[in-house]
Amino acid sequence: MPTPGITPLRCRVLVGLELAPANPLARAWLAYNAIAVGNAADAVGDLQAVEQLLGDNRSTVFLPELAYAYARSGRAGDAQRIFDEIEALGRESDLGVGAWPPAYLAIGDEAEALRWLEKAVEKARNHEPDQGYINLMNLRMNFLAGPRLEEPRFADVLSRIRGD
Repeated sequence: MPTPGITPLRCRVLVGLELAPANPLARAWLAYNAIAVGNAADAVGDLQAVEQLLGDNRSTVFLPELAYAYARSGRAGDAQRIFDEIEALGRESDLGVGAWPPAYLAIGDEAEALRWLEKAVEKARNHEPDQGYINLMNLRMNFLAGPRLEEPRFADVLSRIRGD
């Protein structure tokens, strides 16, 4: 009999954590799942665990989604803190166009997020690779169930990245 509150995805991730408890990706997906079902308290605990597991080895691919996840969990201060880190890294190296839309969504700057999404459309149209493609893919999937991403202005640009 299924356990209430345990989705199949959460169950698979929990098993993955049993096998590799220091895996920040598995912990991140637990947080993302919690956010998608509206459980901000569990999500924040998992997001903090992700940060602890990453330590000083903070991969730039995690940061935009971490900021956006904190924002979706109601933690604007944490989202801004991670955004500031992304911004500092962006001054040192090219993070890719795809890193910026979730980062700007995290701090509530929808206009800037849309501007960067339009840049991603252009790169996709020209078949140019982008370091932030994973962030774009996850936005397209709307893995955090963000209501803004369902709005026509975001849905349209995200579908054009995909080539619809």
